[in-house]
Amino acid sequence: MLKFATILIISIAIIAIKAEDDDENTLKCLVGHLKSRGVQEDFFDSVSTQFNTQVDCPALINAKLSRAYSKIESKLKADNYFGKYANCVMENLKRNDDNTVIMLRREAIKLNGLGIAVWNYFNQKEYLDKLKKRVEDNINTVAQQKCIMVN
Repeated sequence: MLKFATILIISIAIIAIKAEDDDENTLKCLVGHLKSRGVQEDFFDSVSTQFNTQVDCPALINAKLSRAYSKIESKLKADNYFGKYANCVMENLKRNDDNTVIMLRREAIKLNGLGIAVWNYFNQKEYLDKLKKRVEDNINTVAQQKCIMVN
């Protein structure tokens, strides 16, 4: 029994270390990608974009982007009004490069913020909410201009 418990604890520790490593690698990938696109955030200079091992940055970035877009799509489909336009809105939203940059900035800020002090939390949350509002405004614009047919 003690042997099983030891193996279980070691397995959990390895998974936790791997998850932390994935977050660190994802943050490095996001920061490197955003910097290459001319985006700058205050914390970018403190994030090293050098890797000790081979990392598939496009896959990590696409995974974060897919999760973020899937959350938006779920909310749209659950909405009584936007539900019928969800596919059109998502198709047009994903084509817009500004939205992609905003989504990736939010993900980088969230990952970087995992270690922030409590007194910085509210400033970070306010900034994230402003970025989220920009995406919501883009959703409304796309819906009105490209998806909702007015008779």
